[in-house]
Amino acid sequence: MTLGTSTKIETDIWLRANWEEFLRVADDPAYLHDRSYYDHGQIRIEIAALGSAYARDNALVVMVIILFATPKNFRVKQLLNANLRKGGLQECQPDAAFYIGDDEDTAPWKYASQGRSCGTAFFSHRNRCFLNQ
Repeated sequence: MTLGTSTKIETDIWLRANWEEFLRVADDPAYLHDRSYYDHGQIRIEIAALGSAYARDNALVVMVIILFATPKNFRVKQLLNANLRKGGLQECQPDAAFYIGDDEDTAPWKYASQGRSCGTAFFSHRNRCFLNQ
């Protein structure tokens, strides 16, 4: 099943779609404030979550990761609400994305600008959101 050309799609569920259909929906002004996800032939548009409970959950996850990494002296790079794309295969807007490690040359945002990817996973507490090799 593929998406129609002018149909408003159902939100908060995974649907089959190809990459071109995903780009059309993700760029549609009707979904401007929503989050869009694509994962190997499946698309999901979800209404952006708001509110103090949601924000508190996100803050807790960020604090746990920082508290884990700090005493171990791990380098941590953090991105909030980033748009992460692995062209033709995956795209997501995770609540928080973390790169933990010392090898700056493999940082995922360096590869993103070159159309390349690395094996780093990203966190989104409502959905799967992994950009792996």
